[in-house]
Amino acid sequence: MKNPFEEAQDKLLERIEQLALATADVCGICADQPYEEEKVQKLANGVVKINEHDNVILACKHHPLFGYVLSTYRQDTEHNNMPIQRQYFYSKERRLRALLPEAALSMRRSYLPKVN
Repeated sequence: MKNPFEEAQDKLLERIEQLALATADVCGICADQPYEEEKVQKLANGVVKINEHDNVILACKHHPLFGYVLSTYRQDTEHNNMPIQRQYFYSKERRLRALLPEAALSMRRSYLPKVN
């Protein structure tokens, strides 16, 4: 016979998970894996590096309640490549909207003629 207190705790945890998933859905949190396994580099703590451009890294980590959390950061080369200037994005669409101006500016810089 199962302990009724354990059953109540299981139901409570199940309800919390349902609420978290519903909240994630309403907020547009990235629930689908935004990368292909064979195209990413696995880093420490379950983080995967999706892309790197101009020393800015786009990374992702799966969180049990918040889905796939995307982040961008630079590596501090003077301090053992520690992440600096990190930004977190819980919505893939918001991250893409934020990334487009950065990418356009970077491309513009690379195509501008160098002035001496």
